[in-house]
Amino acid sequence: MKQLLARMVVAGALALIPVGVGVAQVKTESVKKMQQALKDKGYYKGEVDGILGPQTRAALRQYQRSEKLTASGRYTQETATHLGTADKEVGEHFEDAGSDLAQGAKGMGREVKKGEITEGAKDLGKGIGKAAKKVGAGVKDAFDGDEDRKRRGDNPKR
Repeated sequence: MKQLLARMVVAGALALIPVGVGVAQVKTESVKKMQQALKDKGYYKGEVDGILGPQTRAALRQYQRSEKLTASGRYTQETATHLGTADKEVGEHFEDAGSDLAQGAKGMGREVKKGEITEGAKDLGKGIGKAAKKVGAGVKDAFDGDEDRKRRGDNPKR
Protein backbone atom coordinates (compact mmCIF):
# COMPACT_ATOMS: atom_id res chain seq x y z
CA MET A 1 0.00 0.00 0.00
CA LYS A 2 2.87 2.36 0.83
CA GLN A 3 4.45 1.76 -2.55
CA LEU A 4 1.18 2.50 -4.34
CA LEU A 5 0.76 5.72 -2.38
CA ALA A 6 4.37 6.71 -3.07
CA ARG A 7 3.87 6.09 -6.80
CA MET A 8 0.72 8.20 -6.77
CA VAL A 9 2.61 11.04 -5.06
CA VAL A 10 5.42 10.85 -7.61
CA ALA A 11 3.00 10.71 -10.53
CA GLY A 12 1.10 13.70 -9.19
CA ALA A 13 4.27 15.69 -8.64
CA LEU A 14 5.61 14.88 -12.09
CA ALA A 15 2.30 15.93 -13.64
CA LEU A 16 2.91 19.43 -12.26
CA ILE A 17 6.18 19.90 -14.16
CA PRO A 18 5.64 21.98 -17.29
CA VAL A 19 6.54 19.98 -20.40
CA GLY A 20 6.82 22.77 -22.91
CA VAL A 21 7.10 26.44 -23.37
CA GLY A 22 4.65 28.81 -24.99
CA VAL A 23 5.52 30.82 -28.04
CA ALA A 24 8.97 32.18 -27.44
CA GLN A 25 11.03 34.75 -29.22
CA VAL A 26 14.65 34.19 -30.13
CA LYS A 27 17.25 36.73 -28.99
CA THR A 28 18.42 39.18 -31.65
CA GLU A 29 22.03 38.12 -31.08
CA SER A 30 21.12 34.45 -31.58
CA VAL A 31 19.37 35.29 -34.85
CA LYS A 32 22.39 37.28 -36.03
CA LYS A 33 24.70 34.32 -35.30
CA MET A 34 22.31 32.02 -37.15
CA GLN A 35 21.99 34.39 -40.13
CA GLN A 36 25.77 34.71 -40.37
CA ALA A 37 26.22 30.93 -40.24
CA LEU A 38 23.56 30.47 -42.94
CA LYS A 39 25.21 33.20 -45.03
CA ASP A 40 28.64 31.57 -44.64
CA LYS A 41 27.15 28.29 -45.87
CA GLY A 42 25.46 30.02 -48.85
CA TYR A 43 21.82 29.69 -47.70
CA TYR A 44 21.11 33.28 -46.66
CA LYS A 45 21.56 36.25 -48.98
CA GLY A 46 20.05 39.03 -46.87
CA GLU A 47 21.43 41.47 -44.34
CA VAL A 48 22.55 40.08 -40.97
CA ASP A 49 20.08 42.17 -38.96
CA GLY A 50 18.84 39.86 -36.21
CA ILE A 51 15.28 39.78 -37.56
CA LEU A 52 13.75 36.34 -37.97
CA GLY A 53 11.71 37.30 -41.02
CA PRO A 54 10.50 35.42 -44.13
CA GLN A 55 13.87 35.51 -45.90
CA THR A 56 15.66 34.12 -42.84
CA ARG A 57 13.01 31.44 -42.32
CA ALA A 58 13.23 30.40 -45.99
CA ALA A 59 17.02 30.06 -45.70
CA LEU A 60 16.57 28.13 -42.46
CA ARG A 61 14.10 25.72 -44.10
CA GLN A 62 16.46 25.21 -47.04
CA TYR A 63 19.34 24.45 -44.66
CA GLN A 64 17.18 22.12 -42.54
CA ARG A 65 16.11 20.17 -45.65
CA SER A 66 19.69 19.81 -46.84
CA GLU A 67 20.75 18.55 -43.40
CA LYS A 68 17.80 16.11 -43.20
CA LEU A 69 16.30 18.01 -40.23
CA THR A 70 12.63 18.86 -39.79
CA ALA A 71 12.20 21.72 -42.27
CA SER A 72 10.03 23.94 -40.09
CA GLY A 73 11.82 27.24 -40.60
CA ARG A 74 12.08 27.48 -36.82
CA TYR A 75 15.37 28.01 -35.07
CA THR A 76 15.37 24.86 -32.95
CA GLN A 77 18.09 23.62 -30.62
CA GLU A 78 18.80 20.81 -33.09
CA THR A 79 19.26 23.29 -35.93
CA ALA A 80 21.44 25.56 -33.77
CA THR A 81 23.63 22.58 -32.87
CA HIS A 82 24.01 21.58 -36.54
CA LEU A 83 24.85 25.17 -37.50
CA GLY A 84 27.32 25.47 -34.64
CA THR A 85 25.46 28.44 -33.15
CA ALA A 86 23.95 26.82 -30.03
CA ASP A 87 24.47 28.69 -26.77
CA LYS A 88 26.80 26.60 -24.63
CA GLU A 89 25.67 27.94 -21.26
CA VAL A 90 21.99 27.09 -21.77
CA GLY A 91 22.57 23.34 -21.41
CA GLU A 92 24.34 23.83 -18.10
CA HIS A 93 21.07 24.83 -16.45
CA PHE A 94 19.39 21.63 -17.62
CA GLU A 95 22.24 19.42 -16.43
CA ASP A 96 22.05 20.95 -12.96
CA ALA A 97 18.27 20.49 -12.92
CA GLY A 98 18.66 16.73 -13.35
CA SER A 99 20.86 16.45 -10.27
CA ASP A 100 18.36 18.49 -8.20
CA LEU A 101 15.55 16.20 -9.28
CA ALA A 102 17.65 13.13 -8.42
CA GLN A 103 18.44 14.60 -5.01
CA GLY A 104 14.72 15.09 -4.32
CA ALA A 105 13.93 11.55 -5.44
CA LYS A 106 16.65 10.15 -3.15
CA GLY A 107 15.24 12.09 -0.23
CA MET A 108 11.79 10.77 -1.03
CA GLY A 109 13.10 7.21 -1.16
CA ARG A 110 14.68 7.54 2.27
CA GLU A 111 11.51 8.97 3.80
CA VAL A 112 9.19 6.40 2.18
CA LYS A 113 11.44 3.61 3.45
CA LYS A 114 10.86 4.95 6.96
CA GLY A 115 7.11 5.07 6.29
CA GLU A 116 7.02 8.87 6.05
CA ILE A 117 5.12 9.30 2.77
CA THR A 118 4.29 12.97 3.37
CA GLU A 119 7.89 13.88 4.19
CA GLY A 120 9.00 11.95 1.10
CA ALA A 121 6.59 13.92 -1.05
CA LYS A 122 7.96 17.16 0.42
CA ASP A 123 11.53 16.11 -0.44
CA LEU A 124 10.52 15.25 -3.98
CA GLY A 125 8.64 18.53 -4.29
CA LYS A 126 11.70 20.49 -3.20
CA GLY A 127 13.82 18.68 -5.79
CA ILE A 128 11.24 19.33 -8.51
CA GLY A 129 11.00 22.98 -7.50
CA LYS A 130 14.76 23.50 -7.70
CA ALA A 131 14.92 21.65 -11.01
CA ALA A 132 12.05 23.65 -12.49
CA LYS A 133 13.77 26.90 -11.48
CA LYS A 134 16.92 25.85 -13.35
CA VAL A 135 14.96 24.69 -16.40
CA GLY A 136 13.21 28.06 -16.39
CA ALA A 137 16.56 29.84 -16.28
CA GLY A 138 17.79 27.75 -19.21
CA VAL A 139 14.68 28.49 -21.25
CA LYS A 140 14.98 32.19 -20.45
CA ASP A 141 18.62 32.16 -21.58
CA ALA A 142 17.67 30.41 -24.80
CA PHE A 143 14.59 32.46 -25.61
CA ASP A 144 14.64 35.94 -24.14
CA GLY A 145 12.59 38.22 -26.33
CA ASP A 146 12.45 41.26 -24.01
CA GLU A 147 15.28 43.04 -25.86
CA ASP A 148 13.53 42.50 -29.20
CA ARG A 149 10.21 43.81 -27.86
CA LYS A 150 11.87 46.88 -26.31
CA ARG A 151 13.66 47.61 -29.60
CA ARG A 152 10.34 47.45 -31.47
CA GLY A 153 8.58 49.52 -28.81
CA ASP A 154 6.26 46.70 -27.67
CA ASN A 155 5.38 46.53 -24.00
CA PRO A 156 6.58 43.13 -22.69
CA LYS A 157 4.28 43.31 -19.63
CA ARG A 158 0.69 43.58 -20.84
